[in-house]
Amino acid sequence: MIFGLSNTRTLVDLLKRGLVPKNEKVKCIIVLSIALVLSVFDGANENGFCINLCASMLAVSVAVLLCYHINKRYDNKRFAERIVCMSVAVGIRLGIPFLLVIILYAFWSGDYSFKSPYGVGLRIMLEILFLTILVVKFGKDFKHGTRS
Repeated sequence: MIFGLSNTRTLVDLLKRGLVPKNEKVKCIIVLSIALVLSVFDGANENGFCINLCASMLAVSVAVLLCYHINKRYDNKRFAERIVCMSVAVGIRLGIPFLLVIILYAFWSGDYSFKSPYGVGLRIMLEILFLTILVVKFGKDFKHGTRS
């Protein structure tokens, strides 16, 4: 259900009305958890790992706090399920464009493992872009979407 939705407003509406089944929410938690683990442990022994980890922790913390305050101003309910489901939906929508950027970078630079400073920088920029889009979509859809 969630994996087939390309419109986050539809997802917001379903979440508000409590129509997203628990098994779909669990799938989102699993997908998000796997993505987070892979992003943290990729290149754990490389030079850019500490920079990438610190930037990721800062970016994720700011994004989650912004989404939390948006949710608090809206109706202050079910924040965890909303942010997890919205993260997966936005991630699916951005997957192909991000993949194209990564492939183009790899072919252009020859850095297929993203271990150079430029590769680490690209990963950080893509993560910040994802989190920015997540916060904007979260705020836009919950502030201006249909209220239940």
